[in-house]
Amino acid sequence: MIFINRETELLELENIAKLSEKRLFTTLIYGPRRVGKTELIKHASKSMHSLYFFVYEGKTKESLLKEFEMELKEKGYIDKDVGIKDFDSFIRLLFRVCENTRIIFDEVQYMKNVYPAFFSVLQREIDENQQKKMHFVFLGSIIGLIKKVFEDSKAPLYGRMKSSLNLKPLSYKNVRVFLKKLKYNNEEDFIKFYSVFGGFPKYYTAMHDFNLEGEDFEDVIKYLFFRDSAPLRNEAVFILRSEF
Repeated sequence: MIFINRETELLELENIAKLSEKRLFTTLIYGPRRVGKTELIKHASKSMHSLYFFVYEGKTKESLLKEFEMELKEKGYIDKDVGIKDFDSFIRLLFRVCENTRIIFDEVQYMKNVYPAFFSVLQREIDENQQKKMHFVFLGSIIGLIKKVFEDSKAPLYGRMKSSLNLKPLSYKNVRVFLKKLKYNNEEDFIKFYSVFGGFPKYYTAMHDFNLEGEDFEDVIKYLFFRDSAPLRNEAVFILRSEF
């Protein structure tokens, strides 16, 4: 995985990690899809204890709870024979057994659909456990829903985020660095790729993943988007459905 720039955000997360060694800390990271939120927090969490919970849109609360339970078991926070009966119990369990841990919820806005009371229960536990040495990180892509969850004055988590990062696309300057690592050195190529992919790391990473380094621009676009089995063939539909 190629990781470019984000030094400012990584330093901020490093500083917050130090603060969470003394008290509970909460962070919201938001921005458009494909901008690199997940890779940022995973990169920033490599050297610390962390739990990662991805909230799948459309999952039942039972199946999602089972996945969250498995993450706790695989990381050794609970025994293999322990069962978690509901999300209220899950949240309380986090505060009981996960001190000195970064707890990440990705696409957290979808919890409103899975279990609407999730944020109210979480708010109560956050308010009552400020002395715990923990770092909660919430990632979100759909800006309208994120604002309803965290910025609406009537929302349970309003005012509970101690820090917030608005992750934006990479600049043209940083994309040039990315493309040089992908074996491009021609300004014309830089402009072509940036005009299509913008500053979204997902697409440049896909070039690396599918061994397309140094290939002609047209061949890259065809391979990623226009073949019958192209990995990003349905990308436009996916983005439109998720954002609107």
